[in-house]
Amino acid sequence: MQSPKAKKKAIEVSLHGHAWKVYPMKCRNKTLYRVVHRVNGERRPKNFSSLADAKADAKNIIKEIYAQGDSKIHLAADEKLDWQAAMNVLKQAGIRSSLETICRHYADLCAASGGAGLLTDIVRKNVPSSPTKHMPIQLGRLKDLFISTMESEGRSPRYVQVLKSYCGTFVREIGADTMTDQITREMIQEFLNDRKVGPRGKLNFARAIRVMSVFGKRQRCLPEDWAEIDHLTLPLVKEGSVLTYSPDDLKRLLAAAPDTFIPCLALAAFAGMRSAEIERIGWDNIRLVTQNDTDRVINLEAGIAWLLRSRASLINAG
Repeated sequence: MQSPKAKKKAIEVSLHGHAWKVYPMKCRNKTLYRVVHRVNGERRPKNFSSLADAKADAKNIIKEIYAQGDSKIHLAADEKLDWQAAMNVLKQAGIRSSLETICRHYADLCAASGGAGLLTDIVRKNVPSSPTKHMPIQLGRLKDLFISTMESEGRSPRYVQVLKSYCGTFVREIGADTMTDQITREMIQEFLNDRKVGPRGKLNFARAIRVMSVFGKRQRCLPEDWAEIDHLTLPLVKEGSVLTYSPDDLKRLLAAAPDTFIPCLALAAFAGMRSAEIERIGWDNIRLVTQNDTDRVINLEAGIAWLLRSRASLINAG
């Protein structure tokens, strides 16, 4: 085989705040992608014909490095000792957050208190002596409990279906065995950035994750002060122009629509309801004529309209 030549600039693959490089190389007029493994201190390159496969291999290396013992950590001796000591402190304290997240919190606290030396005194003075305990669970269990609760509460099938789809994708990408209090802003941000959807689609994912996290707090599966999702960088959604249908257009639209879809079109056209409201409403929210024309009522309960308020809060936060 001809030796690889004409190396291109390395591609950096990141995961949960850590990075690994993929090296593109020209070989026989084709581009190969090399990922360097290190086994017992030795470099062992692995070549791929697909960039996607190389990136997946690089991510697996990162997961292996930061999920297993110190023999897998590619650090200098003094850096390894510092890393081990820091992780032992977190383990003894029962903290399941990434080292980067802890450093961010510490830097914020120092800035707010005016110096690291004041932190302990401030915390002891203001934190109750017996705070409410939380019990972290696996992310997959939280999702299953969340969806089953939404179903048992009688939420609309369409709404539950949407939550199940978005939250299910999030759990598969992050890992069903990941503990709930290990979820960081960086993990959620990377998940959103990797979605091959438009800005509104990414907001929908963020909204579903937020709803599940609120549920997790109520179930004490997340710390009460968990606010990682509040620090996301969300895409800007540009509002499109408003299209108004004429009476003739609406007649043709209703005539061409399937029978099962006509009620949705009628609610949008004549009741001014938005798509998110229509998706969540049920026939029990609609009272047709019983005695006279004034009995025609559509009841938008708080739970139905809440979805729209949630979306607006996410847009404003972005």
